[in-house]
Amino acid sequence: MCGRWPRSEAELSLTDGDWHGLGAGHGHLSGRLATVTVHARRTARPRQARLWLPDREGRVLAVREAARDLPVRPAATLTRSAAG
Repeated sequence: MCGRWPRSEAELSLTDGDWHGLGAGHGHLSGRLATVTVHARRTARPRQARLWLPDREGRVLAVREAARDLPVRPAATLTRSAAG
């Protein structure tokens, strides 16, 4: 974490990270789903998006785009808490 930046226009946070690609004790990580939240000074409410960071092709995509363009079929999901 980089810490706070005084006078910044927005603050980003990352939560609900889910890693994909591991099998039953083997394989490799192929993608990560996460929720990105933006708290901006000039907007009343925060905005959120569920993103692949990255997807299995190494791209950053919104979940809607990924669902339409990439048939993602992870063998298993390893969930890691934001605090861990």
